[in-house]
Amino acid sequence: MSSSLAMEFGDAKLNLDQRMESPTAIVEGTSPRWFIAHRWQEFEGEGRACLIRLVLVILFYGSQLLHHWLWSEGLEVDRLFHRQATWISALWLLLSLSIVVCLKRGFFPRWLKYLATLLDLILLTLLASLGSGPSSPLVLIYFLLIVLSLLRFSVRLNWFTTLGAVVGYMILVGKTDPVWFDPDHSTKPIVQVVTLLTILATGFGCDQVLRSIDRFADAIEKVAIQRKATNEKTEQIGRE
Repeated sequence: MSSSLAMEFGDAKLNLDQRMESPTAIVEGTSPRWFIAHRWQEFEGEGRACLIRLVLVILFYGSQLLHHWLWSEGLEVDRLFHRQATWISALWLLLSLSIVVCLKRGFFPRWLKYLATLLDLILLTLLASLGSGPSSPLVLIYFLLIVLSLLRFSVRLNWFTTLGAVVGYMILVGKTDPVWFDPDHSTKPIVQVVTLLTILATGFGCDQVLRSIDRFADAIEKVAIQRKATNEKTEQIGRE
């Protein structure tokens, strides 16, 4: 790859050849080998997330088509939402294809996963706001976006997605309930609280999974380093 990603990996490999790794570097996440493996996992995870995004957009739009053809009452509001959903789905597919092109060309800056996730959140919130708002079944896709962040192996991205989902949901609530502190609420406060807590709990659960993976990878790497040091010491004793 003649890209920024290849240059990034190339620099890390050069550093790997120039210095020996230590357990301290592994624990702190500064090990070149750990860095290379982590970036490759992010790269491959972004590709898998992109593929899943493509499939899900097609499936969800297919369900909208079935609803429009079979169960819609034919009202003007239904036809308007169908046209809006079609345009947003097309934009979502274009986003996915654009990321595929970037990955195929080896273009994978650190901000790409954040941009893709931000656009996912914006398009989802826009589509839900055009429908039933906070009571739309599309709200459930917020949880799916949080789970998809796991594929990128990034704790920061996980919380970026989680907090973005909280903001998106509250935008939907605010759109249908402009006066939040009056006794009348289009979305019951208990529903809002449970939804927000569930979003945050999902993000926290994904956070713990990612941290467990990091600890497991660090433990394996430290064992490998210790085994290598033991073998070298044994060979040295044998030569003596």
